Amino acid sequence: MGSSTAKGTRFESAVVDYLRAGLGGDIERRVKHGTRDMGDIRGVYLNGKQVVIECKDRRAMRLPEWLEEAEVERGNAYAEYGVVVHHRSGKGRASMGDQYVTMTLETFRAMVAGGRGNIEEDETIG
Repeated sequence: MGSSTAKGTRFESAVVDYLRAGLGGDIERRVKHGTRDMGDIRGVYLNGKQVVIECKDRRAMRLPEWLEEAEVERGNAYAEYGVVVHHRSGKGRASMGDQYVTMTLETFRAMVAGGRGNIEEDETIG
């Protein structure tokens, strides 16, 4: 296992441990699925709807790329929401609650609405 892979595995494991400690349940790291990747962490739900979590522990932030990846993985997993948890510089395992969670406004709106099916499309936007 390369050093960047090991670093990513450690970060994913720390995210899982943090989420389990606060949420319980069967939250775990996912086995990689190649071209049909379904995110890094499974077992997180919001009001009974699956949340796909893509984890990133990188120095350079590449949010557009990461958010696209999370959205593809959300679709692959038939999940309702896709988010990116990314490492906040200077915050380690003892400060997991200080890591960042990023999502698109569309995802946020769907979460607040209680799911994508609850959103009324406004013809005047866009």
